[in-house]
Amino acid sequence: MRLMFFILSRCILKMDHHCPWVNNCVNFSNYKFFVLFLGWGIWYCLYISFTSLPHFLRLFKIGFRGAAEFQIMFLFFLGFLFSFSLICLFGYHLFLTTRNRSTLESFRVPVFFNGPDKRGFHLGWKANFQEVFGDQRELWFFPIYSSLGDGVNFPTRCLDFDSERLLGSHCNVRPYSDEEDDNNSVSNGMIQNHHDDNAPSRPNYVR
Repeated sequence: MRLMFFILSRCILKMDHHCPWVNNCVNFSNYKFFVLFLGWGIWYCLYISFTSLPHFLRLFKIGFRGAAEFQIMFLFFLGFLFSFSLICLFGYHLFLTTRNRSTLESFRVPVFFNGPDKRGFHLGWKANFQEVFGDQRELWFFPIYSSLGDGVNFPTRCLDFDSERLLGSHCNVRPYSDEEDDNNSVSNGMIQNHHDDNAPSRPNYVR
């Protein structure tokens, strides 16, 4: 269960961070909307920058004559700076989405039955993306809730658990590289992991 007991004295499902720009906690239920908000913000700021660029370049010919010219210059630089900052933030959250990792989990590694594993929820970039945006492509770019799951149970890549080490090395999960995880096949939301056929398996959900 990916919960965080935050300042608001309540449990937040898959807490990512508290965003002052939207005055809300970014979490399981609104993370898709937050990523879309960043993408739409980039297009809007770029639109402002490029539409004000001809007027900004004309200032070098006619010079500054009053407040209107200053407003054009301020608008251009403001749109450009916001575009740059949003592109960086948008790229970072796309990276987190493809790794099925929240901002808090990128700084504090999640702990499972078999120990800490920063790639514990990594099912491959396609399945990770679908957990946030859903499996209906026509809804990906619209502010319609389409995320998979219930926010309480999450599939993991670790199918076998032996917290007391009763089976010795039979249940040890070796670390995978990101490329190896991305090549794993995913069927019906369940990741097919490499594991010992003789080891007992349990459902791949953390409760």
